[in-house]
Amino acid sequence: MTPKDAHWRRNARRIALVAGFVAMIPAIATQAQEAGGVVLTLGVDQRFQWKENPSLSVVSTGQEATSRTRLTFGVVSQTRTQRLALSASGTLAAGDGGGNGFVLPGADLSYQLDGASSSFAVSAFLRESDVSTSDFAADFGLDGLPVLTLIKGTGTEQRRGGTVRLEFGKDAPFGGDLSLGLTQRDYTGTTDPDLIDNRRVTAGLSLRFALTEVTTATAKLSASELKEVGLPAKRTESLALGLEHALSNGTVTLNATYANLDTGNRRSLNFGRSIDLPSGKLSASLGLSQSSAVPGTDAVGSVNWEQDLPRGKLSVSASRSITGNVRDSETEATRLSLGLSQDLAPRLGMTVTLGLVDSRDTLTNLSTKSTTVDASLRYALTEDWGMNFGASHSVRDEDGVGTANSNSVFLSLKRNFEFRP
Repeated sequence: MTPKDAHWRRNARRIALVAGFVAMIPAIATQAQEAGGVVLTLGVDQRFQWKENPSLSVVSTGQEATSRTRLTFGVVSQTRTQRLALSASGTLAAGDGGGNGFVLPGADLSYQLDGASSSFAVSAFLRESDVSTSDFAADFGLDGLPVLTLIKGTGTEQRRGGTVRLEFGKDAPFGGDLSLGLTQRDYTGTTDPDLIDNRRVTAGLSLRFALTEVTTATAKLSASELKEVGLPAKRTESLALGLEHALSNGTVTLNATYANLDTGNRRSLNFGRSIDLPSGKLSASLGLSQSSAVPGTDAVGSVNWEQDLPRGKLSVSASRSITGNVRDSETEATRLSLGLSQDLAPRLGMTVTLGLVDSRDTLTNLSTKSTTVDASLRYALTEDWGMNFGASHSVRDEDGVGTANSNSVFLSLKRNFEFRP
């Protein structure tokens, strides 16, 4: 198959998948008319961006100037017991770096049925995105533990799959939920060797016990299988037990986890406390983590502080955790983030964020440090139109590779339209 044929087939598959989601619109509209409630939304976001060394290479790959017009559409039908929603998006791209034309299609379809004390939800999705070069992407597994994904280089990631979730005993002393998920990831034009086409299947069971009016116990059991192209399957099972006690000004928590990976097992114990402040919130946790694959005991913990300002908000977060990455390899992650959002005038505001991440593979002891500084201004041109201008600076220092820098600036105009037929 020639590269041209492969590109044509990929585009044809994108169009077919999005068209399949869009074909559901008449059914949603019909239900909405019968139920008497529907909301249609349209959105447009025009973004101009200049970026230096977009792949964060040690030897700069040059500069790129791009124009991207992102179009979004959504329809939601909701009754007292049911909710059916569809959203679709796509981007018209032009500029340097290739990938021009219609790119990054996406679609989500979800349905939820609520009962007296239970609910059933099912969803399907197709999402295509650029591989980020500026930071580590964070996600959460079914056990509630963070999953860290180390991202570098350029390219495109396509995710498609679905989830099914059944919740029971919502207002009862005993309840929980059962969930199943499937995600297929395919990469195109990526330069990161760790980004391999894969499929992940997950299953989880969560139980909740109200011991008293202020004390709740939880148990979460999860399992996943990761199958990468050309490699053996990796399986992970975990059990998390938790206890939460409500106080007059916050909560106290105690959590214990056990995870069984192909490389060994890991056990952790964590104590947490959250405090409701007069104009903010403070939470902290401290614990120990031990692995059978790496000798010794690691200290883990976090501190999060949010403070409401007269016309904005300040947030500070620091954490150290032992988690998994996109390939189910153990990673020790130390993070620090600062954020400030402030209204400067009735129609003008600013946001500044600083993120520091030190990620270290627990088996190889290789470290990657990432620093990102973002600053942006937002201005309401009219009641419906908004303008944003921003700049960012990123630094990446990887053991055995070197240090790379990247700078970017952007300008965007966007508006959302909402209709109620």
